[in-house]
Amino acid sequence: MKFLKIIIFLAIFIPFIQVFSGCQDDSFLEAINEEEDFIAPYDVIIPDSDLIITTYFNIADTGYPDGLYPGDDGSYQDVPYKRSFTPKHNTETGGYIVEDNVTGFTWTKCTADGVNSMKSTEDCSGSTAVEMSRSDAVATCQSLNSLNSNAGYAGYNDWRLPSLAELFTLVDFGNTPYVDETFFPDTVTDSAGLGHYPAYWTSKLKLYYAAGSTTILNEYGWVVYFNGGGAWGLKLTDFVELINVNTGAIANQGFVRCVRGGNN
Repeated sequence: MKFLKIIIFLAIFIPFIQVFSGCQDDSFLEAINEEEDFIAPYDVIIPDSDLIITTYFNIADTGYPDGLYPGDDGSYQDVPYKRSFTPKHNTETGGYIVEDNVTGFTWTKCTADGVNSMKSTEDCSGSTAVEMSRSDAVATCQSLNSLNSNAGYAGYNDWRLPSLAELFTLVDFGNTPYVDETFFPDTVTDSAGLGHYPAYWTSKLKLYYAAGSTTILNEYGWVVYFNGGGAWGLKLTDFVELINVNTGAIANQGFVRCVRGGNN
């Protein structure tokens, strides 16, 4: 008798359960669709034929003239694009800049010669490039935007510290040191008097948890070396490094070149 009651109960309530469940499923699917509609504009679809590492801007040939292995970058010239820079000077507001015709970035021609200070000579002479902390590097690029009654350095007010990928586009493997000094004449590559390899700050940061340390989180900033970091192995790790920005040691200082713009 009890078994019969259970059968009758299920026969009556299962249809209601299915309807209720269906409503819940519809609501859930609607929520998923709304979420997908929201994130759709930000999706990046990389075709299988493309490399797994991409950038949001065009990149030029690395400049390396000789191929180490068949089919590597050195086996080709000016692929995917030939390097192309255009130096410019704003006669109204002052400031010397270099436009990268491939990436669409605009760079300060010179290296910062102090916190919140940028050189203002055509050949970047007259003052010495100065190392500074990463926080001062960020502030220095931002300070360029308030010059000339907020018209900004060279007439632009959207200067910033470059990302790691952006700054690395200036590494030129066809030169020694690895930068085109025709357009960026004061790039610091000589470690004489510094006691360490000269590095340039980027905006890229990474936090590390230090177990058992009094400092729970150590903040590291990425830097780029235009002298190859002294390894001369032509590997990515020879040109970039993470350095601790929590300390004040001179080895953890860096130089500054600011950037603006970019293309899609």
